[in-house]
Amino acid sequence: MKQKRTCLFILILLLIFACQKFEQKPPNEKPLPDVMIDSAVDRAVITPDDVVQFTITVNADPTIDIDIPEVAKKFSGLRVIDYETDLDREENGRTIKRKRYKLKTDETGSYLLPEIELFYRTPQGEKKTIKTSPIFLEVKTPESLKAGEAEDIRDIKPLFIIPYDWRWVIYSVATLLLWGIGFLIWKWIRVRRSQPIPLPVIPPHEIALTRINALKIQWEKREIGFKVMHYELSEAVRAYLEGRYGLRATDMTLEEIRREINTVADLGSSEKPILSELLGQTDRVKFTDYMPSESQSDTLICLALSFVEVTRPREGVPTIEKPVGFASDIA
Repeated sequence: MKQKRTCLFILILLLIFACQKFEQKPPNEKPLPDVMIDSAVDRAVITPDDVVQFTITVNADPTIDIDIPEVAKKFSGLRVIDYETDLDREENGRTIKRKRYKLKTDETGSYLLPEIELFYRTPQGEKKTIKTSPIFLEVKTPESLKAGEAEDIRDIKPLFIIPYDWRWVIYSVATLLLWGIGFLIWKWIRVRRSQPIPLPVIPPHEIALTRINALKIQWEKREIGFKVMHYELSEAVRAYLEGRYGLRATDMTLEEIRREINTVADLGSSEKPILSELLGQTDRVKFTDYMPSESQSDTLICLALSFVEVTRPREGVPTIEKPVGFASDIA
């Protein structure tokens, strides 16, 4: 039994010690100033029929003697209809003193309640002063006060449906279209630049006429010999047949050309023997020691030019007349 009492006594001591620790102030809590003063009104907006309460509160250390100054004469435009001073008390080890004034006015307008200045002396004998901030008081007529309250309190507005903004969609689509058009134009220009420029197609008869005329000039100036002239003349005519009729005349023998020209519908019956004779005379000079006269060679060149002119692509092709003095007549 004695042990139970001892344990109970120790438990009570521990509880008391814990409560004291709990009631201690935190070590980091800042101490309150020696003296604090505050002033306040119960309402900031009144009517001439209302009474406003103006309260001065002083919170001070108990070791400091404080007296709240009398401020009744400082209320300009307001009259004091009552006041209370017996409002002192002790709270948390501090002395709380209050003075409360009941004020009233018959005139509407704005009033400034003055700042309250308090003088006191610290325990060390130092003189100090603290003061409150001034307070604004608005006195309005009952009608204006109700109108103001009506303006302040309004019913909830109905929901406002914000229309969908399609502009960003239009701008985005337009931007994409411009990019697409620009890309297609760039692609088209690139393809055009990469394509080779087609060379002009020269008709086979123009090539043949140019070649034979150049050969004729060289022959007349005797810049080339008999065999060279006849060889070049044969090659020019054979190349013309390839371009004009699609025959591989440059790779064919004379007999093969004679057989093939009989199958060409565009070549007239009067032109075929002339062509055969023309190629036969040139081949005779090319492959043998036969040397025709200069006039016969001139006649062959004229016959080749006439053949090309007559067989060129055009309407109303005339027939070729064998020139006088053709080589086959001179046997």
